[in-house]
Amino acid sequence: GVGVMLPAVQAAREAARRAQCRNNLQLIGIALNQYVADYGSFPPAFVADQNGTRLHSWRVLLLPYIDDELAD
Repeated sequence: GVGVMLPAVQAAREAARRAQCRNNLQLIGIALNQYVADYGSFPPAFVADQNGTRLHSWRVLLLPYIDDELAD
């Protein structure tokens, strides 16, 4: 019955979540490597304006690379 299938369904969902997380981490790694190839270093921790006010973090600098991967 349903009670027997529930653990199998939950296990399949968990495996799918793990696979998606692994894929996301892999895309971040690829994006970091491409950023390094383009700029010769890892992105800074944050981008600041002329007054030193933090505008956004390093993650924003990776978005163009990750968007490229997701578009494929």
